Amino acid sequence: MTAVAALTRQQAQVCIGKAGLPLGSLVYVQQGRGQNCVFAYDETWLTNPERFNVSADLQLMPGHQPHKAASPHDSVFHGVIADTAPDAWGRCVLARDHAKRRRTDPKLRPLTELDHLLAVDDFSRVGALRLRDPNGTWHRTVPEGRRTTPPLIELEHIYRASRGAIAASLA
Repeated sequence: MTAVAALTRQQAQVCIGKAGLPLGSLVYVQQGRGQNCVFAYDETWLTNPERFNVSADLQLMPGHQPHKAASPHDSVFHGVIADTAPDAWGRCVLARDHAKRRRTDPKLRPLTELDHLLAVDDFSRVGALRLRDPNGTWHRTVPEGRRTTPPLIELEHIYRASRGAIAASLA
């Protein structure tokens, strides 16, 4: 008898703009190594006179629109959603943080592609899309007065520090 891989199903509401207009819902499914997602536009977006097609691979129509990565190197998400995910460096930072947390909590499940997508705070996310959980709570919104991304004025300092660390490691 073969064991069936556990099924992970996660959902997020996709909104657009600072006002957070409902755009649609994203459902991510992973079973073993297989993963896919579906997106469905929200009815309020489809009836909005200012609506537009947000991605070439998402038709402006009701119903779920599936997406599956064409290869292991492609995103499981539709183009416009994939654009908001962290890059390779961001994924590395998330993986290291998750590994540290797993040392204290070994039962913590591995990160999924949706976990990576949801780990980006709204300030750092590329584009106008915002994500919230099905209960309406914004993902990774930083409280007023706090920040998770250094301001541009600190980039020169960060650059010099990283160059110093590289030089020290080569010495």
